[in-house]
Formats: sequence, structure tokens, C-alpha cells
Amino acid sequence: MSIPIVIPWLPVTGNTAAVAPVQTLAAAGPLALNANVPNLPNGPYRFDRVARTVTITGAGNFTITGIGSPVDANGNPTQVYALISEVVAGGATSVNVYVEVDSIVAAAAGANYSAGFGATGVTDYVFLDYNRTMFQASVQLQFVARTALTATVYQSLSKPQTVNSAFGNLDNFQPIPAFAVSVALTGATANQIGNTLSPVSIVWATMSGTVADSLYFTVLQQGLRS
Repeated sequence: MSIPIVIPWLPVTGNTAAVAPVQTLAAAGPLALNANVPNLPNGPYRFDRVARTVTITGAGNFTITGIGSPVDANGNPTQVYALISEVVAGGATSVNVYVEVDSIVAAAAGANYSAGFGATGVTDYVFLDYNRTMFQASVQLQFVARTALTATVYQSLSKPQTVNSAFGNLDNFQPIPAFAVSVALTGATANQIGNTLSPVSIVWATMSGTVADSLYFTVLQQGLRS
């Protein structure tokens, strides 16, 4: 029996210091992170099954380094997640999305520095078993206290990395060709459910405009195993 995969997307409100707590630096240097990886007390901060922008609070410039990707106009990653870095001004939000933040370095001393969730991002890719007979996969967006949040569900035949049997290495799709699942699941602002094409390799959702609202992205696959 298949078990639904449920990925939560959390609000910006209440999470403005979720990545790095409010703190004061006596000199330029790294912010303390809310480390959430076991046995690594000094970092990194890892998002829960999403890649997300990071918003900085405080004056001056900050260098964010982590595992992430630039995104295209639709909010989809343009490369396989890898080590990436950018400079973000205080009060602004990163251009890149991150699955993991390894460090945030302030360019100068200051008070009331913090880092938290940005308003846009993308869920993990959900890999589907396309070897099943009578393949079927359903996807659902469930909004919670929506005010401005919008979401789109995408599907693709391409995986981020595929084994090249001829050369024994990995071929990267950069970017992955992304196709919206349906009109109803494109720029959605209310609860929606739909089915993917049959079959596809992966599905995922992009989110934007998050404030105090949130959602759950659910994927359920059915079909007989080969």
C-alpha cells in the first residue's frame, strides 16, 4: 500500500529568525546559526524538504554560503543543488534558494542581526516509481490561512541527475524541463487536487508570496509493482 508524501511549507511570519537568531556582533564575522543537524552544533541550518530564499534582518551586507541554486522566472532551480554563495544587503532577501545554509557572514559589527525564511522557494523533488503497471500519481495543494501565497505543481520526465551507462558517470539536467500538471495547479490560490501525466519521473511545487500563510504539498502514487 502506498503512503502519501506530505511536505509542509511554513510561513514567513514567526520565522524571521529561524535560520539565525537575533544577535549582536562586536566585529565583522559569521552569525551563529540555529544548527539543526545532529552532532554539528555550529551549523548548518537545513530546511525541511524544501529549498527556500533567506531574508536578512540588520544593516550592512551579508554573505550567505550554502547548498542551493539560482532559479528561473518561474522559481524553478536552474542547476543541481551545489555549493553556492551570494551577498545580500540587510533587510533584503537572497536571490538563490537554499536547501542548506552553511554560513552567513556580516561585513561589519552591528546589533539585531538575524536571518529567516524568505517568501519563495520550491519543495524537494518527489521521485515516482514509473516502473509500476497502471501507474497513477495524484498531487494536492492544501492552503492554511491563505492571504497571498500562490503555488504551482510541476512534473518532468527528467531527473536532476541520471546515470550514463555508456560512460559510468552522472548526466545533469540543468535546468530540468518543467511542465505544470494542470491549469488548476498553476498559480493556485485555493486547495487543488490533480493527476500527473502517465508516467513521469518527478513532481514538485514552487511557492511565492508567502506571509503568514502556509500549505501542505501531498503526493500519492498508486499502481502495481513490476
